Parts: sequence; C-alpha cells; structure tokens
Amino acid sequence: LVYETLQKMVGLTKPQRKFMGILLETIVGMLGRVNFANMGRQSPFNEKTFSRNFAKSFDYLIFNSIAIEQVYTPTKRYVLGFDQVFIPKTGKGTYGLGKVWNGSGGCAENGIEASGFALIDVESRISYPLYAAQTPPSDEIVTLVNHPNATRMDYYTHIMHEQMLRLKAIYPAVKHIVVDAFFATNKFVEVVTNANNHIVTKLRSNANLRSLKFEKITGRGRPKKYGSKLDVKNDNDFKYIDEITIIINNRPRKVSLFVSDCYSMALKRSVRVVRIKYKGAITILCSTDYELSPQEIIEMYRSRFQIEFSFRDAKQYTGFTECQARSKQKIHHHLNASFSALLCTKIEDVKKQQNQNYKRPFSMASYKRQKHNEISINRIFSSYGFDPNLIKSHPGTKNLIEYGVIRY
Repeated sequence: LVYETLQKMVGLTKPQRKFMGILLETIVGMLGRVNFANMGRQSPFNEKTFSRNFAKSFDYLIFNSIAIEQVYTPTKRYVLGFDQVFIPKTGKGTYGLGKVWNGSGGCAENGIEASGFALIDVESRISYPLYAAQTPPSDEIVTLVNHPNATRMDYYTHIMHEQMLRLKAIYPAVKHIVVDAFFATNKFVEVVTNANNHIVTKLRSNANLRSLKFEKITGRGRPKKYGSKLDVKNDNDFKYIDEITIIINNRPRKVSLFVSDCYSMALKRSVRVVRIKYKGAITILCSTDYELSPQEIIEMYRSRFQIEFSFRDAKQYTGFTECQARSKQKIHHHLNASFSALLCTKIEDVKKQQNQNYKRPFSMASYKRQKHNEISINRIFSSYGFDPNLIKSHPGTKNLIEYGVIRY
C-alpha cells in the first residue's frame, strides 16, 4: 500500500520514494522508541540519513488522501474530526516548547501541542488520520494572525481555515466538521460556516439559548433575532422526540431525547440543539445544519471520539511522542510520519476485513507484532541464504509471523 501510494504522488524523486517507503515500514515493524538512533539500528538506513531526510518537506496530506482512496466509499457518511493533543517534550532549543494543557493530567505541563485532522467513517466508526500541525509559539501566532492579542484559539481558527481549502478540494462531499465543546466559539464556527460547511459540537450544560419564536414588530428599528431565554433544565422548553438507547459507560442506557431550533448567544447564530436527558443529567449537542435529525447529530458527535483512539495508537505504537529532533520541520515530519504509519496499517486492516467478509476490532499492537515477526524472519532466512519463496510457502511461516498476535 505504501509503495503504491508513493508511485501515485507527483514530483517525488526516486530516493525520496525509497526513503519514505522504508521509513513507514520501519515505524510499523520496529520495537522500542521511534527515534533516529533506534530507526538506524533496525533499518537499512543510517541515523544521519533519517535526520537529514526529516529536514526535507513532504506532502503528507496528499499521501494520506491517496491511501484512503483504497477504502473510501462515496455513498457512506463521513465527517472531518479536529482536535488538539499534548506531547511531552524537553530541551531548551525545542521549537514551540512551553506550558501546554494536558487533558489526561488535568493541568498545564511542559511540552508541545499539535492539531490533528482525521476523516471519520460515522457508520463503521473508523478514524483515518489525515494531517498533524504543531502549534507555534505565542510570538509567531501574533505574527501569523496579525493581531497583537492573538491567542491559541486564533491559531486553531487560522489552521482550520488554511486546511479547509485543501480538504474541501479533496473531499467535496464531506460537509460536517466534528469538534468538542472547547471549539464551540463564534470565531471557530464562523470559519467553518464561511467555507459552506457545517459544525457538530457540544455546548455547555448551562448554555445561553434563546427562542426563535417572537412577535414580529412592524415599524422602525432592527428586526428581532431571537425571543425569550430557554431554560435547558426545563423539558417544556424543548420538543420531546423519543426515548432512545445509547451506550453509556459500556452499557446500553435509555435516554430522553429533545430538540429545538434556537439562537445560541455564544455562537451568535441559530442552531439545531439536541438535548439528551439521563437520570437528571443534561447533555446539549448542536449543529448548524438544520437538515440533520437528532439521531444523526448524536451519531456524528459520538464518532468524534474516534480521533482520540488515533492519538492513543499513534502515541503507543508509532512514536508520536518520541521525536528526537528539536527543529520545526523535523518535528512536523515526525508527527505526520507517525500518523501515516498508523493510517496505512488501518487501511490494510479494513481491506483485509472487506475481502474476508468479517469484522473484528482493530489492534495496532497485533499488527506491529506481526510486522516485526515478518521482518525478523526474512532477515534471519536471508542471512542463511535460504530461498525466500520456499520459506514463505511453508505452513510454519504463518505461525511464526502470527506469534504473539491477539487471536479472536
């Protein structure tokens, strides 16, 4: 899959194709930390070769989008996921190093931050990583956004606007962006809607919502945008839909579903609000797309969590947090190489399940172990001068390759 995708990319030199192929194969099949020194020990290239090539540019978004074509089905519903991830890092010369919010720790820690984009299959709940961009230092954000008081949210808005143009050209049928409650701001939503896309997100439990029903006043003055305030705790302020069953804490639970088209004071626009009630707890989801049903909004937002699984697998198995370099370009190259290695493995798994007509959970640990076994066996047999075709046809080879793999 990797080499086929590289062949379809325009403008790549033969040495760069060879390097990228071996790089992604090494990341998936190696053991230990994914850094220059360790990759040099477990691949045909030297440590300096990795360091030198990481300083060169490579269009990972195009590579990933070409690879996804192998499993992309236009008739399915897809959404684009966007989120931030904390990466622990040290070193005085590391680009972008500073105090960054760590969600798992619940506090700000020293490290760097990256923004991640992913294409999410809502029906199958599979996240395909697309692109990662490191958050620059505060002074660069001020210059980039051209505002003296620019914040990280201004940068997130900028990177979304920048990548939205490319993503829209690659996936014109994908119209919905799914983000968590942190991005439920007027700045961010405006960028998405200006690109003729819609956003699906979560609002605070005490969101300031106003009714769209009001008496039209004739005469002078600006027409009203909204009416009286809605009480999110009051069932009567929303239209009851039905009781549905959703998974809460890995168990099916019946929840009450309400809906209302109203005006959000935080987003400064009218939205479709879905109110979910379970044992007194209220969850409020919203979308700028009025054509979505409440059930569709819930399914889209639930699929958002799949990007968190991509971050987790990239951290644990493809070295997302183990970059040895400190420069901007090399960190960018490392983050996206980790994403692409994970993506290609996921695509191989999806194709395998489609061909063999079965479904099972994706396990990056199993694929990494299997790839490492395969590389080790080939290296051992080639060292002894055995015929590789004769060895691969032996039934015992498959058992050796699948040694240590999770079996379902």
